[in-house]
Amino acid sequence: MTTNTETISFFSLALDRQPGLVSRKKTSIRRGMLLGGTPPGWNVLALSQNDFYQYCDQAAIKLHEITIECHGVYLVCNGRPYIFISDKLRGAEKTFVCFHEIGHFWLHKPGDQFSADGKRPSRWANAIEIEADIVAVCAMIPLTVLKRHRPGEIADLYGYAPELVRLRQEVFDCWQI
Repeated sequence: MTTNTETISFFSLALDRQPGLVSRKKTSIRRGMLLGGTPPGWNVLALSQNDFYQYCDQAAIKLHEITIECHGVYLVCNGRPYIFISDKLRGAEKTFVCFHEIGHFWLHKPGDQFSADGKRPSRWANAIEIEADIVAVCAMIPLTVLKRHRPGEIADLYGYAPELVRLRQEVFDCWQI
């Protein structure tokens, strides 16, 4: 079982990915692509791991839960999409990583995160990771929930770490998503 301290540290990674998320220009993410590239129900219903598995089945994404050093990976090999999720993840952390990785599938073409030589991060790499984080946090805490409950209530109702709820509020404050 994941301790509260481990949960806080996990979601702090998403918050720390880009310090000052709220202060970033609204153009640093492609808001229209986020709203148009995600399926119906995203940011409306609180989505679960079961929803993630259904999305993977519908899109013929080959899913593997394995022992890996990172939390998750999305890639395309021979035209087939794959998502690898660490078998060490549980609960909200696993749900976040699942939707982060499928966010790459929904929004980003293969190779977007790399420069032309395929070895260095592209100038879009940070924005791409932020977009995937936004997909994940909005899947877990949709706008309908955010507008209906105060942050403390959301953390209590869903058992989410305060950092996850704070990330969701920052996404709304910055991009109205």
